[in-house]
Amino acid sequence: YMPRTVPNRSTRFVVDALECLRMGGRCSSIADLAGSVLKLHPQISMVDGAMIAGEKFRGKLDRCIAQYEKKTVFDILDQIEPERIFLTHTLPDEPVEALAEEIRKLGYFKEVLCERAGATIASHCGPGTIGFLTIHKA
Repeated sequence: YMPRTVPNRSTRFVVDALECLRMGGRCSSIADLAGSVLKLHPQISMVDGAMIAGEKFRGKLDRCIAQYEKKTVFDILDQIEPERIFLTHTLPDEPVEALAEEIRKLGYFKEVLCERAGATIASHCGPGTIGFLTIHKA
């Protein structure tokens, strides 16, 4: 924990289904139903300890993860500290490692770390969740 980096941390996830968010009181039944019908995968950002819905990706989860990766990492690479990036997830290890390898090939980050999500993220966001944790340049 380094106090100077706290305001610059970025924690964002994309979730597969809204059911866990609904059950945790973080989205309505209507939003859950609409998300299921439209195959929406929302981006969730952690801001001051609260979960905030961001952009919504549409389609199959693997396609949405690729779009999410592009917007969250590739499009803003110059704004992220190159020290390390964390990929935290509730997915099988193989697709996450493939994603991490894509990021390693950029040659930008000194470390690309993959970890299974802890109980809080897993229970609130459910299976099929992946997040990128980064530190943004001041």
